[in-house]
Amino acid sequence: IFLNYLDGKYLSTTLPHTPVLDYSKLRIYNFEEEIISKTLFSIQKNINKSIVNCFNEEITRFNPINFVIIDAGNILFSKQGRITIHGYKNLLSLVQQLKSMNKIPLIVIHCRHLKLRFRGKNKNERIINLIHQIKNESEFIMETPYNQNDDHYIIYLSLKYQIPVVTNDNYKDHIFNFKSNVMSNEENAIQNYIDSMLIKYNFSNRNIVIDKIHNYSKCIQVIDNVCFIPYEDDFTQIVLINF
Repeated sequence: IFLNYLDGKYLSTTLPHTPVLDYSKLRIYNFEEEIISKTLFSIQKNINKSIVNCFNEEITRFNPINFVIIDAGNILFSKQGRITIHGYKNLLSLVQQLKSMNKIPLIVIHCRHLKLRFRGKNKNERIINLIHQIKNESEFIMETPYNQNDDHYIIYLSLKYQIPVVTNDNYKDHIFNFKSNVMSNEENAIQNYIDSMLIKYNFSNRNIVIDKIHNYSKCIQVIDNVCFIPYEDDFTQIVLINF
């Protein structure tokens, strides 16, 4: 009975894993509207509203479930902590990979990374060619302005539309600033929401490989007589018995 009250809560367990055999019943749960509304209001102080509003109009023409945000800065700096040709190659590869999965890549990137010149000189010709390819293959690119943090735009879009984000960043500093809990020992819903939207990546034979993109929420789900509880990168299940 207690587990029924946790339905839709973004909590996880470290208990022994009972494998889930059928994921087809798992569904998408909406984030709590009041918490999201307050968080978006706070983030809006740190972003250019006209840039976001332009994308709001575009995104509504599609089903948000098909979008995947790319944290381009995180991808570009993923090799040796600096921008290289390999970073741009990985970004292009990720765009192509998502499109092959019938996903719509939404690149959030600082405007300087798409400029063809740096400090009055043309960038490396190979990088310039990659920038052109990235632009040609991407329908949605949000270029963030100088003196503003890309992360605020990423978190805003992800929370507003529940769009997953490909990144190896955990956004911990921002999560603290936008925390929803009053007491430190209370659950921070915003952290759970953001954590649930992150898609990690790694490299295999110099190729970028992302974790599986799920079409269900990573929260506790009580369906029929079974309770599904997030466990690491999977779920564990408990069969409920009514007395």
